[in-house]
Amino acid sequence: MVPDRQPRSLGLLAAGAHPGRARAELTGACAREETGNATAAQDSLRFEVIGYENLTVAAAAVETLHVRLTGTGTGGTESTRTYDTWLLPAPT
Repeated sequence: MVPDRQPRSLGLLAAGAHPGRARAELTGACAREETGNATAAQDSLRFEVIGYENLTVAAAAVETLHVRLTGTGTGGTESTRTYDTWLLPAPT
């Protein structure tokens, strides 16, 4: 792990969370009120830093930051989803 590298995030890390620190997380939620043509809905998201991992790309080891997004949604339908993303560190 290289502690001074900053991931190319989209502001996904919580204030004070060190990029690459395993299990750092950020959560958020949004809601929509019922309208004449849509039911009320809620969505919640959780971004979790899994940690730095080396992936092999074209036979070369590439250091990445593994981030997992889990989300749930309710409204007209209910959903649960999980996405894993591996981010490249910002160039130094």
